[in-house]
Amino acid sequence: MNRSPLLSLVLLPLVMLGGCSATVVSPSPNDALRRDMQAAVDRSQALERENQELQNKLATAMAAGSFSPEAIKALPTVTTLVLNPAPVLEQRPDGCWVVVRVETHDGRGRFTQAVGTMGFRVFSLTAPAGTQPLLAESFASPLQVRESYRGGVMGTYYSFEIPLVAGAACQGPLSVLVVYEDALTKARIEAVGHTAGQPILMGK
Repeated sequence: MNRSPLLSLVLLPLVMLGGCSATVVSPSPNDALRRDMQAAVDRSQALERENQELQNKLATAMAAGSFSPEAIKALPTVTTLVLNPAPVLEQRPDGCWVVVRVETHDGRGRFTQAVGTMGFRVFSLTAPAGTQPLLAESFASPLQVRESYRGGVMGTYYSFEIPLVAGAACQGPLSVLVVYEDALTKARIEAVGHTAGQPILMGK
């Protein structure tokens, strides 16, 4: 007996679907464990930042005189340096420069004003470990740090431009060490960033 054309059209998709299979990946118990571990790490880092901020505040209170407990809790201090984005190597007509953008964060990860000094040291990453030459060194006083403040649509940060020593090849990648020392608490905070291998060519 011949099937009608209509019945054939109905059965064809079913036959085609019967030859295909889909694999359903069930959630792994390790997924939840990894999320819990990451959350624990995040909480630990947040507590470390807040503890460092508290220590800085107490040192400030001891150095400056008597403060109420509420004033000490409300006092913002720098606990973390963030180089965002990474330092940039620029080839300019007058030489090679490294541009560093520093965000100063408090114990809750929010930007707060820096009152202190900033030191910068630039090394080559292409030399063997322990033999990297010092390609640049710069220092900014508290007033110079204040003048380096920038704010706008690109965010809030401090901007620094550091020239490489004369004769240094304008070639990366370079390692940039930033050291901040708080003027009141004398706390020292460090951060390290790396430039790209090739410099950005600026206007002639």
